Amino acid sequence: MPDFTQVQSEVDIEPEPGKPDPRELDVEDDGKMYLVYICRRNYKCKANFTGVDRCLKYVSISTIDPAIVIGSRGRYKVGDIQASEFYVIMRGLKKGVARGVEQALIDLNSPGLQTPYLSKQIDNFINSTARYRDVFDKRLNFGEERLRLRYPNWRKPYIKQTPTELYEAGGMNFSGNEYNSEPKCCEEP
Repeated sequence: MPDFTQVQSEVDIEPEPGKPDPRELDVEDDGKMYLVYICRRNYKCKANFTGVDRCLKYVSISTIDPAIVIGSRGRYKVGDIQASEFYVIMRGLKKGVARGVEQALIDLNSPGLQTPYLSKQIDNFINSTARYRDVFDKRLNFGEERLRLRYPNWRKPYIKQTPTELYEAGGMNFSGNEYNSEPKCCEEP
């Protein structure tokens, strides 16, 4: 089971002077607080995507309390592939900001692609926000700003670290080879 005590709240981070405060983004604010997480997933390899024969990193958001994301009431059950490596990277965000952070990570790991569907770096199939929506650029800008404030090296290549240091020193630009040593990942239920 992941250790959620290592997660720092994003509520205390202040924006740079003269920059918009990401917490003020009201786009589709539904009054809930969201978290952004990264986990391991095997959907693309199980679907026999060309060139994908291993688990990949997956980026998503949730309103579920991180303490119960995994369990009988959570999104993932104990034993699910996603539960085996699940890290909350930000929490306490409004929906628009959370979607912006998610989209910034999807864009980083789907270089040159309009959608992450063909990416061999991450297991996401769709964008967090459709590119044709008028809120796309605003969300993306807020997400990139939030990532830059919390993780200055977020655009750099990912370096596997211990869970307590995860993503702190290295970046979130995944290679798609993070799970090369786990050939049975695609065979798991």
